[in-house]
Amino acid sequence: MIERPLPFLLAFFIGGILTATAFDIPPPWVLGAVAFGFVLSAACLARRRHTAAFIAAGIGFFALGLFGLASVLHGEPPPGHVAHWAERGKIVLDGVVADNPRVSGDRTALVLEAARVECDGVSQVAGGRLLLSVGETTRDFKYGDYVRTAVRLKRPRSFSNPGSFDYERHLRLQGIRVRGFVDDPRKIVLIREGQGAPWRQLLEGFRTGIRDRIRAQAPFPEGTLIQAMTLGEQSEIPREIQDRFNRTGTSHIIAISGFNIGIIALIAFFVIRTLLKTSEYLLLRFNLQKLSALFAFGPVVFYAFVAGLGMSTVRALLMTLALLMTILMGRLRDLPNTLALAAFAILAVSPAALFDISFQLSFAAVAAILLFMPGVTERLTTWKNRAEGRAERLSRKLIANLALFFAVSAAATLGTLPFIVHYFNRVSNITLVANLLLVPILGFVVLPLSMLLILLA
Repeated sequence: MIERPLPFLLAFFIGGILTATAFDIPPPWVLGAVAFGFVLSAACLARRRHTAAFIAAGIGFFALGLFGLASVLHGEPPPGHVAHWAERGKIVLDGVVADNPRVSGDRTALVLEAARVECDGVSQVAGGRLLLSVGETTRDFKYGDYVRTAVRLKRPRSFSNPGSFDYERHLRLQGIRVRGFVDDPRKIVLIREGQGAPWRQLLEGFRTGIRDRIRAQAPFPEGTLIQAMTLGEQSEIPREIQDRFNRTGTSHIIAISGFNIGIIALIAFFVIRTLLKTSEYLLLRFNLQKLSALFAFGPVVFYAFVAGLGMSTVRALLMTLALLMTILMGRLRDLPNTLALAAFAILAVSPAALFDISFQLSFAAVAAILLFMPGVTERLTTWKNRAEGRAERLSRKLIANLALFFAVSAAATLGTLPFIVHYFNRVSNITLVANLLLVPILGFVVLPLSMLLILLA
């Protein structure tokens, strides 16, 4: 019997997702494989054949991963999808802004959920997402706006050069099969506001107020870094500053990732535990470590809402909550299973997340820390406990904590190094030093102070 089955089943599931990117297998075959795998697994369990049941479950999870992504990447869109009006000349399109506009350089990108299409004088109800590129910078639109414009739609195309960026697949993984271009934002007419989900509109209104305060009070370009770390909006950071973060391997600090949410969880955990220790009643009746983990849920979820609950934020949130649950359940030694469970939860909802760089970097960093740190921690603890005098104990404790921080940074850097080389084609020889300098400043000073200012504002 396998002691930790979840990581292995996750590997089968990921294998199915990867296979779906290369092969278009008919859905009936895939669903048949899903049913076959899980039925066979249940039959083997009933006969107490655990190894055979595990292998059969692996087949089921492989097919499940295959099915989850196949519908996104392959096949034709359903009837009424806006993609059917691509390459048919100019049309009049009605749609709802499905996400906050992404302003970058001299362009603005709007993701629209199509509502109605008028072509050759005939108006029809439509659906599906499209990417509308606007040839100028504009902040006139927001989530939930119902807009109308005349546009020519095109299906995205990718170059067939080996190793080149697959733009078509990149958009399909976001549920986008068609795109259009408008050279002037004044050609987009705002029909009415407030057509999105009510909770999301309240959230975006709150985020807009924070954004306006940051722009009004913080100088440029420092304000763009605060905006990136709190709201998850990096598009306004000047290109030269973004390049410096990329070159030094510290770009994860200004992105909403497992690092940022993990920092908030860590600070919340220790602040709450310090406050709870002041109560003798709580000290005698409760496990303060578990109680602190429970109360840390609130600040972590609040930060994720402030950051906009984008897919990368939700992924980091689920991973952090899974780790807090491990503390709450007293299963700290079972972190590999917990990490696999968090990955399962994310990929089950969004199989395309596997190809997102933030997902890969976050899980690679945490996996590397889980792999390397137990041995390092054990040796440092043994060395620290050998101290005899009070002065020696204090000095060894300080040195051990510094060494632990350096080792965690080194482990995370080694874990993410293959992905950084693959995506950015560069290796920085100052990554460790840069992280040791910037993580304490931006992670443990700037980020908590920015969140405190948001609460006060």
